[in-house]
Amino acid sequence: MKMEFRKMILIGILSAILPGICMAEEGKEAGNSLINAIWGPATEQKEWDVTLGAGLRVGQRYEGSDDYVVSPIPFFNVCWRGFVYLGPGGLNVDIVRGQNYQFGAGLTYNPGRDESGSSFFGTSLSGSDERLKGLGDIDPALGVRAFGSYMLGPVELKASITKYTGSQNDGLLLNLGLDLPFHPMNNLTLSPYIGTTWADDNYMQTWFGVTPQQSSRSGLSAFNAESGIKDVTAGLKATYRLNQHWFISTEVGMQHLLGDAGKSPITEVSTGATFGTVVGYHF
Repeated sequence: MKMEFRKMILIGILSAILPGICMAEEGKEAGNSLINAIWGPATEQKEWDVTLGAGLRVGQRYEGSDDYVVSPIPFFNVCWRGFVYLGPGGLNVDIVRGQNYQFGAGLTYNPGRDESGSSFFGTSLSGSDERLKGLGDIDPALGVRAFGSYMLGPVELKASITKYTGSQNDGLLLNLGLDLPFHPMNNLTLSPYIGTTWADDNYMQTWFGVTPQQSSRSGLSAFNAESGIKDVTAGLKATYRLNQHWFISTEVGMQHLLGDAGKSPITEVSTGATFGTVVGYHF
């Protein structure tokens, strides 16, 4: 029991801090763009640049669920010498970087999913969810990723490719997106964004497919989920600097499942929303 509780806490922390500050989809954040958006690129190189924070997130229990869960967000972003980052997106290293572009590689983490639909430590807003009962758990998996971004005028174009290495979750994801950060006030940064995700057969079958064995246990229809565009996302991030160190960041996002992800018997609703807010301190 103690081991399971520790595992739940670990999964909750990792699933909250690795994809992004509030609710960014896995692999879509690259490098240190969050910190640069708040304070601007560093004018003086520091050995260490650290940001710590905490907040709350409201989101779907799992992709396609109609149940929403409130969970804590422990947040940190640690940068070493301007090119090694631990925080949003996992552990990343800039390999090539110029004034308007950035390319790198890193490691990320997928916390998996259990039969209750939970992949984080949180509180359901509508009780238990039995939709996934009988499908079995999806174990956590480490992902290897490459990413890049390019500033085209005021627009930041982003791309990343992630290969997971788990025994169950060994799928491949390709993420494309664009952000439009701007400053309506000196201390306020607004960043609307849109994006899309393509997933291969392995990823789609793991998360949205139902094998004949799973069908007999769960009562859901057997379903073979094939590769394709998994979703489109859109949202708005707003970050306000309270002073030289403190800031508050809020994000509202929408995700719409497409293709076999939207058709899967696991999916109860194809469109879901997420809200999160974090108060942080930049050292």
